[in-house]
Amino acid sequence: MYYRFNPRLEIKMKPKGSIYVLTLATALVLVIITVGLSRLLIRARQDARAARQIEQAQIHAQLGLRHALWATHRNDNWRTILPNGEWLTDIAVGQAVYSVTGTDPDDGDLADNPSDPVILQCSATVGDAARALQVEARSTKMDFLDYRAVAGNLLKIENHAVIQGDIFSNNNITKTGGDTWIYGDVSAVGAIADQTNISGVITEGADPLGLPTGQSVYDFYAPLATVIPYQNEIFAKVLSPTSNPYGAANADGVYLMNCSGNKVVIKQCRIIGTLVLVNPTNDSAVEISVNWRPARTDYPALIIRGGEFEIKIDRAVSEAEINTDLSMPGEPGYGTKTDTYNGEIHGMIFTTHRLKLSQQTKLYGMAVSLDELNLRDSSRIEPDPLDPDPAIQPFVKPALIPVRGSYQWITP
Repeated sequence: MYYRFNPRLEIKMKPKGSIYVLTLATALVLVIITVGLSRLLIRARQDARAARQIEQAQIHAQLGLRHALWATHRNDNWRTILPNGEWLTDIAVGQAVYSVTGTDPDDGDLADNPSDPVILQCSATVGDAARALQVEARSTKMDFLDYRAVAGNLLKIENHAVIQGDIFSNNNITKTGGDTWIYGDVSAVGAIADQTNISGVITEGADPLGLPTGQSVYDFYAPLATVIPYQNEIFAKVLSPTSNPYGAANADGVYLMNCSGNKVVIKQCRIIGTLVLVNPTNDSAVEISVNWRPARTDYPALIIRGGEFEIKIDRAVSEAEINTDLSMPGEPGYGTKTDTYNGEIHGMIFTTHRLKLSQQTKLYGMAVSLDELNLRDSSRIEPDPLDPDPAIQPFVKPALIPVRGSYQWITP
């Protein structure tokens, strides 16, 4: 017996092997695809989780900055309470943790100047994600600094006086005289008598304007001042950061004199600084002429705590007339007695009692009286051309406000 080869059978058997191999290959491809898809799915899930963590870290970095800003709104004394450095440490919110620092970029001292900016930085982490957000924030100036003349009581403008700028009274405003002009808005909590020659908006029944207390202003400047002994007259003198004829010089030109209920008269002087007068009599005054500006534009020129005061300047300061050299070393004219200085005051005058500007007094800045303010004769108040919109200390709102455009993401 023997078997005969059948070619048809061989032809029929070959496809069975090929199908097996093809099936096996297909299975392997499917396994590879499935494994690949699984890995892609795992990676996608990991990427999605990482993205969510990054998003949450960014949200909590913003939350941390809001937390810090909120703290400055809750406590007006935050500058003396919070350190220059770590404000909030490892605050946990759900799966997130954030910390906030606050630093003074100017001098590293948050408490010495209410106008100093603060750099706030918040670092937040969620899982492996970390994000850090930074912003510059500042205290905004008090609203009363937007005016040229402010009175806590009656504001009187009369007899040719001129004010270029807005004015405000927490009481009434009276204006008399056909040549009396106000080039700005006029607002009063009470009534405004004589509404002619006013170029701006007139508002009666306004909400009261927030004003600082005399004590708070004194408490800020007294520690900064060099005390000079009482003088019944300051005549033909130079008072500046480098010149104090009554003692040691003050680097910022801040000087304080306690009049103790005595009269003081300031005349024909040159002052580059801030003078704080305490308890002068009601007949105290600046007379004849004075050339005056603060040494620092963020400080007032004159602060008077207690006692009515009048400023009555009628001419320029002439060295020849007083036979005194008022120039300082390095200035043109130093060593001679031939110079003339304009009779004018630049900066802020701040008083707790009645203040009167009369004759031809020119004030380039602003006048603030917590009591009555009276402008008469040909006195004028105008913006200071060298610093028309100053932020004067300590007249700022304590709370911090972010500076627009200063947000930035930084490396944690």
